[in-house]
Amino acid sequence: MKKNAPYRSPPTGGKTMTTTAIALFGTRVSPRFDCAQDFMVITTADNAVTEQHTETIREPMPVLKVRRLAALKVNTLICGGIDESSREYLRSHGITVIANKKGQATDAVTSYLSSPAPA
Repeated sequence: MKKNAPYRSPPTGGKTMTTTAIALFGTRVSPRFDCAQDFMVITTADNAVTEQHTETIREPMPVLKVRRLAALKVNTLICGGIDESSREYLRSHGITVIANKKGQATDAVTSYLSSPAPA
């Protein structure tokens, strides 16, 4: 269930788009993936946010959260702590995990967008 109206910018003209989810605790990066119920979901093209909304996932089991993120076509998850089984399940669904992040979710997005792509 979406909590707020999504932000959308004009179409990207065929540029590569990625979808990233940030596990939330209020406006901050959630310290634990398994406890997060809200996720900021952003779509980016050429390091610019083209769409953003908050997705509520009230599934009690991390496996069900992963399935929901995969259904949303998430490529990358940013979170605080995460257990190894959830990390592996995310990887098996093609989702890259960036863990041990903290602070404001908007700062995590800025940092993620400004970091060089992994080789």
